[in-house]
This record gives sequence, C-alpha cells and structure tokens, in this order.
Amino acid sequence: MRMIYKKVSSGRGRWSGTGGLLFSTPTPMKTEDSARMTEAKDLLQDEQFLKIQRLNSAEPNKRHSVTYDNVILPQESVEVSPRSSTTSLVESTKAERVAAEPEPEQEPEPVPVPEPEQEEYPVDARMQKYVSHLKSKSRSRVHRKDASKYVSFFGDVSFDPRPTLLDSAINVPFQTTFKGPIMEKQLKGFKRATATASTTKKIGKADAAPHEKLESNFSGIYVFGWMFLGWIAMRCCTDYYASHGSAWGKLEIVQYMTTDLFTIAMLDLVMFLCTFFVVFVHWLVKKGAIRWKWTGFIAVSIFELAFIPVTFPIYVYYFEFSWITRIFLFLHSVVFVMKSHSFAFYNGYLWDIKQELEFSSKQLQKFKETLSPETRDVLQKSCDFCLFELNYQTKENDFPNNISCSNFFMFCLFPVLVYQINYPRTSCIRWRYVLEKVCAIMGTIFLMMVTAQFFMHPVAMRCVEFHNTPTFGGWIPATRQWFHLLFDMIPGFTVLYMLTFYMIWDALLNCVAELTRFADRYFYGDWWNCVSFEEFSRIWNVPVHKFLLRHVYHSSMSALHLSKSSATLFTFFLSAVFHEMAMFAIFRRVRGYLFLFQLSQFVWTALSNTKFLRARPQLSNVVFSFGVCSGPSIIMTLYLTL
Repeated sequence: MRMIYKKVSSGRGRWSGTGGLLFSTPTPMKTEDSARMTEAKDLLQDEQFLKIQRLNSAEPNKRHSVTYDNVILPQESVEVSPRSSTTSLVESTKAERVAAEPEPEQEPEPVPVPEPEQEEYPVDARMQKYVSHLKSKSRSRVHRKDASKYVSFFGDVSFDPRPTLLDSAINVPFQTTFKGPIMEKQLKGFKRATATASTTKKIGKADAAPHEKLESNFSGIYVFGWMFLGWIAMRCCTDYYASHGSAWGKLEIVQYMTTDLFTIAMLDLVMFLCTFFVVFVHWLVKKGAIRWKWTGFIAVSIFELAFIPVTFPIYVYYFEFSWITRIFLFLHSVVFVMKSHSFAFYNGYLWDIKQELEFSSKQLQKFKETLSPETRDVLQKSCDFCLFELNYQTKENDFPNNISCSNFFMFCLFPVLVYQINYPRTSCIRWRYVLEKVCAIMGTIFLMMVTAQFFMHPVAMRCVEFHNTPTFGGWIPATRQWFHLLFDMIPGFTVLYMLTFYMIWDALLNCVAELTRFADRYFYGDWWNCVSFEEFSRIWNVPVHKFLLRHVYHSSMSALHLSKSSATLFTFFLSAVFHEMAMFAIFRRVRGYLFLFQLSQFVWTALSNTKFLRARPQLSNVVFSFGVCSGPSIIMTLYLTL
C-alpha cells in the first residue's frame, strides 16, 4: 500500500513530481498517517481544492488566470474560505492523493457560503485608490444646492465687457450727454407734474416727494478739480523758474526719472524674457518629453521661488538706481511672477484634468462589464466633469492648443494677472480714447513730479535730518517735532497717493486695455465709499484681488487643506510680506512698519463689524477716509525718521 505524506523540515523522503503534484517512496504506516488520510477524504468535498486541481491539470486549454476565476458574476455563488498554514498542508496532501486516483466523472455541487466582506466586482488596489480619490474630489465639483450642476475651478473669477468706473460715471456722460445745468429744468418739470396731478386728484406716493427724483451731473466738479491741481502745479513751476531760471534738469525728481533709462529698460526686458521659461516647460509636457506631475510642477515652482531672490539684489544693490527705479523694477518683477504662476498652474491644472479624463475613460472601456455600478458611476462622473472643465471657456482654441509663445505674450500685454484661454475683447481700437488716456498719463506724471518735488521732497529731507540728529533734548520735544513732520507730510502725500492711483488703475490700465482690445475694464470699485478696510482690500485693486482669490486663497484651501479663516490669514500675511519687501526696495532697510499696518486691518475690520459702526455707515466711512489719508503718511514718516 502506497502512503502519501508531505515533506517537512526534517528533510526525509525523496521527491518526484507529475503534473505539479508531489510523490514519495513507500514508508511504513503510522498513526498520524491515518489522521491525514481522514482529512484527505474530507477534502474531496472541498470546492476550492477542485479548482486547484483544474488549474494544475495536464490540459492547458482548461487553465485560466486567477483574476478571471476570482470574478464572481451576479448569478454565481462560490464558497470562499480562508486557510491557515495547517490547512494548506492538508490541501497539498489531498492533492497528491487525487492525482494518483482517477478523476471523478462529475463534480459535486458547490455549497454557497457568501462572505459579507467579499466585493462583488473586485478591482485592483490601484483602481480602488483612484476611485477613492475621485470620491473625495466629487464633493467640491458639484453645486451644494444642486448636485446635477458642476462647479468649475475657474468659476471664482469672471471677466465681462464693462467700462471702468470713472469712464462710465463721469467721462462718457460728460462727452456724450452733457448739456449744462439740469437741476432747474428738473424742478420746473416736477412742478408742472405736481400741478397736473393736483388738478386731476391723482396724487401718488411718487408725486409727494419730487425732490427724491432729482439728479445732478458732477462732471463740472471733476473738471474743476483737475483745473485746481493744474494751476497749483503751474504756480510751483513759475516760482522755481523765477528763482532758478530754466535749470529744470537739476531737480532731484527729474534726475531720478531720467537717469539710466537704457539700463533699466534692458534689465526689465531680460526679466520679461525669463518668464517664457514656463511656456518652455509646458511645451515639453505637450510634446511628451516630461510630465507636469511632478517634473513640470517642480521646475516651475523652483523658477518662481528663485525669480525675485535672484533679481532683487541686482536692481537694489548691484546697480546704483534711485528709489523710484528700485520700486518700479520690484513691482514689475512681482507682476512677472504673478503672470507666470497663473499661466503655469492654470495649464498645469488642465494637464491633470486631461490625464484624469484619459484614465477614467480608458478604465470604463477596459472593464466595462466587470465594474460595479458604483465604480462605473464614479468614473462616468469623472469623465463628465473633465469634459465640462476642458470646455468651460471655449471649444475653439481648446487646451492644449493655447500653449504657445504668442498666447503667453498676449496674456502679458493684457492688464490682468489671472490667466485664462479667452477674454472678452472689443471689436476695434478707439484711437481718440487712446490719445485721451496718453494725455492723462503724461499730465498725471507731471502733477506727480511737481507734488513730489515741491511738497514731498523738502519734508522728506527734514525727516532724514531728524533721523540723523540725536535727540538730546528728550523724547517730548522729539515727539512734538515728529508730529510736526507728520502733519507736513499728510497733504502732499495724500495728493500723491490719489494721483498714483488714478495714473495706474485708470489712465494706464485703460490705455493698455484699449490698445489690446481688452473689454473688461473693471480695475477698481468705488473704494472711496467703503465703510471697512475689508471692503477696501477687495475693490481698490481688482486685478491683484482676483489673483489672490484664485491662486492664494482658494489654492491654499484645496492644496494645503486650510479653513476659510486660515486661508484668509495666510493671504493677508503673504500680501503683507510683499508690501514690506516693497518698502525694503525703497529704503534698503527692514523696519516692519508696513507689515504691521497690513496685519492691523484685522483689528479695523473687527471694529467696523461692531453693532455700533454697522448701524452708522456714515461714521464708518469717515473713519475709513481718515485712515486712508493719514495711514500712508504715518508709514512714510516712520520709515524716514525711525
């Protein structure tokens, strides 16, 4: 009688194999062999063992992959029983016995033993991780109130054809509909309407207070204000000419504005050309040389993080530029970084979306019949959202056809910091409007130079003298002198602040927008009507606010998983850091005054949200206006004196 046993760690026995089963030479019968034989007989009824037998049979045509055999169709029910190491030993013993005996003609009917943890439509580990990742993303991709509507990542910022505020409220009405005084005509018209209503006894609520409908045009005050500033500038110029003659080139501000122009232009051009590095990276991704994640992402991140630290010492220390040149180059370099970042990560996000679309659609086609309904639904929603995102703006110049030097060059010319494939455009260039804005730019620069030279420069020199003079008289006389300098600084610096705002955000940006046919001219809101600094930070510089909203606030919440309050604090902190760097570019020393003033906006915002000030918006506007007029002057005086 042949005995069957499995070789153990002692190493006794001689092995031979047939069809994957192992045999040995005859050995004497032992007590433990009887137990093994009993277990082997029991295994004849095990369905799992019968499958192992078929997999190791000599007929290769009946052999299937393990993955295929493990797919359980809805009509089937297969017993799945986990085995221990001892059970595996018994299975091998039974396999040897069955190989020596003839195969039974009919298999016993399997006994269904369903296991709750067994997945009905199994997928591999990579697919499970991918589906789990899509489920976590799906919450932010649909509308909160309507789950059938998708929410685009680019829906936080919109561009629409609209004029700038001063043009729509003052310039255009003055040029098109201005016909002189209209108040008297309105009063006469209301008087006639009231008399007619009294006669017919049809007096309504609207007729009871005709003065509420009175409208006036303030274009005349707008013209008068510019005339006032112009005559002050002419008076300063005539006084200087009377005392110094025609030596205009000796003025300090004129020297600052006209020195090293070629060097400044070349340095600015080099910084601009360096920004095309992000286009080169995306071109490599487009050609398949590299992948955006993570090679392209890391390359662009290193470039952006190194751009300002590399260029900043060049125009601050290496060249002996004036403070006007230093602040101009710093602000322009920050604009270059913002535009590069927006272009790079807009297209980088679309690369991720495109890759997700390709992978999800491929999995749907490959495992169409074996995926569970839930997994199939997740993949289908992923494909739908990706198509929605790729076609969110346009179906003509679609991604990645927008990746080109010409497209990036046009984006750099547009007066905007947030990139998208298409913008609203005007049909033609109004050259008369361009001439008007060019004259406004030149006239405003002239007023700024006069204000800086005759109102700001003398006070600034006194502040520098105060800084260099020891205060031997005590802190009380020094404090009195410091406030005297502050009061001398406020009028001139407030005028310079307003002129700078008008020159950049109205005259310059509108001129560039008209030349590039950029239709959205909403560069600022009516910040002079603000009742809190929170509103002021949103609407006084709309292009920068849009950039911070998308690429700092929302990106910090999605990438760093910050809460809304933490993202707001992070945005203000980053903005305060760059404001302090601007002060360092001017004064070449770190003081932190502007940084602290920037963060103090949280305190002012909390005060403006109190019940007392919310009920009195007029008082809140007065407090805000006082802060706008005095705050910049206080900061400038602190940097010059302390």
